[in-house]
Amino acid sequence: MNSFITSLTQQELKDLICSALVEHELNKLNQKEVSFQGESNSYFTIEDVSNRLHISKGTIHNLMNKGLIHSTKVGRRRLFTESDIQDVISRGSNV
Repeated sequence: MNSFITSLTQQELKDLICSALVEHELNKLNQKEVSFQGESNSYFTIEDVSNRLHISKGTIHNLMNKGLIHSTKVGRRRLFTESDIQDVISRGSNV
């Protein structure tokens, strides 16, 4: 392992570290458990909501564009809370 690190250029080492940090942060996001001000809230991705509601990802995007489902933007991702999902379910066919 040591010979691998010493054979890297400075830029390759920076790229390797950045890649590892990005992967670590994505893994944390994928766990869907976010601690906010001492409270634990579950967040769901578009794919999670799609699977749960049995609708396409495109339909979810349409609902977001029409303001019919609330989401929170975290970086480039859209996350939904349980209450966001329940609001859509309670409206049912009126969506």
